[in-house]
Amino acid sequence: MNTLPLRLRLGLLAATGVAVFISIFVFSMPQPGTYHMFADARTCLGIPNFFNTASNLGFLVTGLSMLIFLYVRRRQFPGMFIERGELWIFVVLYASTLLVTFGSGYYHLAPDNAGLFWDRLPMTLVASAFVGTIIADRFGARAGLATLAVLFVLSAGALVYWRATQSMAQDNVWPYIATVYGSLSFAVVAMISFPSRYTHAHAAWVTFTIYMTAMAFDTWLDAPLYTMGAILSGHSLKHLLAAVALFWLGWGALPQRRARPSA
Repeated sequence: MNTLPLRLRLGLLAATGVAVFISIFVFSMPQPGTYHMFADARTCLGIPNFFNTASNLGFLVTGLSMLIFLYVRRRQFPGMFIERGELWIFVVLYASTLLVTFGSGYYHLAPDNAGLFWDRLPMTLVASAFVGTIIADRFGARAGLATLAVLFVLSAGALVYWRATQSMAQDNVWPYIATVYGSLSFAVVAMISFPSRYTHAHAAWVTFTIYMTAMAFDTWLDAPLYTMGAILSGHSLKHLLAAVALFWLGWGALPQRRARPSA
């Protein structure tokens, strides 16, 4: 698709953004109460829902290790192929990944809508920063930072709106769903339509593929996997796969990438 005229590709990307924004207001959907009923509710070491809670340590490992990696690489290799603004997008990405550990861990101790808000809040920043890395990779750091800021305001605002609707007995979680998954759709269109300015851009596709696979385990395969020996539930595996996906976004590209000749 990146062989199409530039104006057409830019128009397609803009149309996707507009469609995502409009979709926020088109539907209304309550948060399903059954979402909180995870298959694995075992208590271990005095911690309720132990495996769903402890599996969030994967985000701790990914966030902390990648922040250390960025700091060390930047000091040892000042010429590393990452703009200062883009570096900050990755810092936000992995700092928010670190925060997911605590938000999701808190939620899984006693799953309910109130805890789910704190679970999802850092995830909105993770999703916004991920899209920011894609835009920065193709259009520059300023565009990436602007995208991160706009998407976080939209998704966090949608999340706050969801909590507000619960107090009014309306419970509309749809705007949050639309902004988060719509922003990922926006990223995919950008990835398809515009070539990366750097090598090893396939790492973003690997990350996206692993993440979407992880989401299949969120609820659909939660119980089926748990019934296969009661070792690990699908939701716990989802946490681990999502952490691997985010780790690979940085580790699979940044150490090796170089500017493309045409960039």
